[in-house]
Amino acid sequence: MKLQLSLGLSPNPCSPRVEVRGSPPNPELRKIIEDSINGLQSGLAAGAHVIAITGSVPVDKLSIAHRIVTHLDEITNDVLEELLQEDI
Repeated sequence: MKLQLSLGLSPNPCSPRVEVRGSPPNPELRKIIEDSINGLQSGLAAGAHVIAITGSVPVDKLSIAHRIVTHLDEITNDVLEELLQEDI
């Protein structure tokens, strides 16, 4: 399945939002990239793999995510494949 990522602006102009088009129908195959506690909690509640990006929330508060990155460049295909191997 081919996914298309696009970077946009969330309601907070300082917070990036990544949209995935062609997203898998199974939540356990989805990856959510978020920088807010509410977004992280929503992604986890939806059963998705969650990647937290630092910036707007203290790092210690992001520990609920499956991965924590400081920049979107850190989210490589290898990182995404590793996430798929982990249990949610």
